[in-house]
Amino acid sequence: QVAITNVTQVSCFGGANGSATAVASLGTPPYTYLWSNGQTNATATNLAAGFYTVTATDSQGGTATANVNITQPPMLNASIASQTNVTCFGFNNGQAVAGVSGGVAPYSFAWSNGQSGPVASGLFAGVYTVTVTDANQCTATATAFITQPNLLVAQIASQTNVDCFGNNTG
Repeated sequence: QVAITNVTQVSCFGGANGSATAVASLGTPPYTYLWSNGQTNATATNLAAGFYTVTATDSQGGTATANVNITQPPMLNASIASQTNVTCFGFNNGQAVAGVSGGVAPYSFAWSNGQSGPVASGLFAGVYTVTVTDANQCTATATAFITQPNLLVAQIASQTNVDCFGNNTG
């Protein structure tokens, strides 16, 4: 018979860092191993998510098989859940809120302006990127584009000058 031990699941969606070890206890040693992905060591490494079979063969040609399912977490996705644009030209009252789904909680947030946490506040108009990191050190990014209104410019539509010093005809 052959047993699967020391299974390591894939840490990030789409990754290939899973592993599994086969331990044979049939017939007469030494044993050889053949995994369904072609690996020939007792420990299969660099496994992507999927279903794997290992066949162990003893020195007399006796065989046994075992199966293992290597899993992965859901894809980590970062988004800008909401944002508040700057209200007046040159102000720094913008805000961006990061959203996250998938991956493995808990999450940490790092903004391109040095802020941390899911909310970046006190923002001037500009581009701000948040990097979300999950418990497995997987990362995803999202970008907020904080805008502001145009500069308010006051103009005098018309004027009439005073005709003589001291008069109030202007």
